Amino acid sequence: MLPYSRTSYVRRLVNTSNVNVPGLFVFRIDSDTIAIGGCGNDSNLLFRPRRGSQLGFTAITIQGPCFTNTSEGDIKCRFGESMIVDAIVISEFQAICLTPSVSLPTFINVSLSTDRGITYQLFSNTFTYTPVEYGLSSADNAQVIILNYTDMIVTIGDHLILGWYLSERKMNNGTNNRMRLEIQMCSVTLNESNGGITENSHIVLQTNLIPILGFQSTSIIIPSIGNSDLPTVFFRIIARDNLTNTVYTGFNSQLIVLHDTTIDTSNYCQTWIEEQPSPSTWNENLLPCPLTIAQARVARCCYEPDPLCMENSYDSSINCRLRRGQPNRDELSAVACYLSRSTNQRNAGTQCCYDSNGQLITHGTGAGTDNRYRPASFPILHFFSDTLPYLACCLLNSNQEHCARYFELRPPRRGGNSPNAWGGTWGDPHFTTLDGSAYTFNGYGEYTYLAITDFSTSVNTAFNPSTQSLIFNAHTLRKRMIRFSCKTTNNSSTIIE
Repeated sequence: MLPYSRTSYVRRLVNTSNVNVPGLFVFRIDSDTIAIGGCGNDSNLLFRPRRGSQLGFTAITIQGPCFTNTSEGDIKCRFGESMIVDAIVISEFQAICLTPSVSLPTFINVSLSTDRGITYQLFSNTFTYTPVEYGLSSADNAQVIILNYTDMIVTIGDHLILGWYLSERKMNNGTNNRMRLEIQMCSVTLNESNGGITENSHIVLQTNLIPILGFQSTSIIIPSIGNSDLPTVFFRIIARDNLTNTVYTGFNSQLIVLHDTTIDTSNYCQTWIEEQPSPSTWNENLLPCPLTIAQARVARCCYEPDPLCMENSYDSSINCRLRRGQPNRDELSAVACYLSRSTNQRNAGTQCCYDSNGQLITHGTGAGTDNRYRPASFPILHFFSDTLPYLACCLLNSNQEHCARYFELRPPRRGGNSPNAWGGTWGDPHFTTLDGSAYTFNGYGEYTYLAITDFSTSVNTAFNPSTQSLIFNAHTLRKRMIRFSCKTTNNSSTIIE
């Protein structure tokens, strides 16, 4: 079920995605194996779902062998080489295992043991751990959504409404009359050794909630979680048997930053400032920002919309919340930001933000900055290295000197009309153009595929009926040296100068 479905917040769907394209959701339907009914030693060994949050507690359903005459601990799942969990036998035909949490999103092998862990049989498919996010509720891993989420920062004492969806399959996994829900608030910190997250303690907010089939919600009050300056938490809802204490499934939210108004974030900011190297050690060779939002829209080879700051977003209270100018300093606020599609050699990325007139913002809290880590490639490191310091030094800190130092260490990227240094295209009949557009074309006749106006060159295509494919032809009248290659129908490459 998609986030916000069956709620009054359904309009927010246009701003979320499971493929990083706002409003678009893609689900693969051609890869699932159709299994013969029943069970047995010769049955296919299958599990589903095949993806879930890196925070764990995804209940995967296993089928294949017959789970008869089993005792507790007989059936085990192994994730990777060392993470072993006991399975819960649901019936003769099915068992479930809860995925353990992992520090980093990854693909991982899954194996099944039916002899108390002596031997393991490997599943043919891997399980995909999807990255946890900050400020987003994507279809992949934010199974718990905050319905009255009006700010990117949650303050101690706030009232929040949590919502989740309990499917019939998950209800049937447990004993319905004994299943109860527990609401937890779990804290996480950065794992310095691998750049991932470490889950720490949790606080139980509610217990003994009676589960309801379909969509359900509850109201909570945010408690203090200790003396941390800016604790990072997420909400988890677990379904357990009230008698045996067996946990049958769990749901996780996105990451939330808690703000205690009695704690000054200046110390956090100052410590971060003292630990930072010069930006010149990591932000070399980043692309310049397009000068206008119109240029950014069409620069699809190099930039993509920032999911936290998009044009025409219905989430007006949250959209661009991190890129609003300070009114007392006459700063511009962003209406949209774009992120670089690639990193430099230091894994850094670029954020470019634009005002209501479509112009690049180059100073103030409305401006985009060089990110020490590109968000899409290193979401956890970006959050702890770029986002949290920004909150501590600027949004939650009245010390203007601290905010100025932040922008010295995460400088706004200047604009320029310089295009990307390279481009490419491929396919028959699937094309990806130099500006990043993708399309399918296999028409009859001759067509100009590429034309450059400042000197005479073109790449033409012609349809070959006998092979049902396109033939590439290229010619140039050289006024300056150019070099590119075309692949012909016999898969040979032709270099043209």
